[in-house]
Amino acid sequence: MIYGIVLGLHITAAIVTLGVIAYALNALLQKHVPAYKNAARAVAFLAIFEVLSGTLLVGLSHIGFTSHFLIHIAAYLLVCAATELLLIERMRRAVWVS
Repeated sequence: MIYGIVLGLHITAAIVTLGVIAYALNALLQKHVPAYKNAARAVAFLAIFEVLSGTLLVGLSHIGFTSHFLIHIAAYLLVCAATELLLIERMRRAVWVS
């Protein structure tokens, strides 16, 4: 029961994360500076939620931490971190140039 609820939230958050990352990348391409800050916050919040819910799912599934889980977490965090770094760099440029 709890596993199903957490899994549903985890999958929903993953879909939302894809949308937010797409929004952030579009904002970067369109140079829509006001969107950077909110996009960066959303990506960070969703990344934290996904890592916590993924960890909880592994704990609830009773398989323990595996290299498969760690590889997925690392790949997910790499995508989120790359998006965050792009947003932060653009925010710095926008402040310095303005």
